[in-house]
Amino acid sequence: MIPEKIKQAEIAAFKREIVENYTLLGVQETAALLSRTPAHVYQLVEDGRLTPYREGRAANAHLRFKAAEVRAYIDSLAERIR
Repeated sequence: MIPEKIKQAEIAAFKREIVENYTLLGVQETAALLSRTPAHVYQLVEDGRLTPYREGRAANAHLRFKAAEVRAYIDSLAERIR
């Protein structure tokens, strides 16, 4: 029984990792996760704190962020507080 539980936990962890690494968030979603405004998200990009992935052509590109990178940024903020 124990190996089956371990296997299920490993599968669940793998699924979370896949979702976080391949899920892209928009500016609005990222701002909501950070409890900030979209303008603040753009400032984080300008400061180099968040790495955007551009979707579309240059002038009309939409910024997207990997969920895992946003989570890592949030975790880094939590570490600073401790």
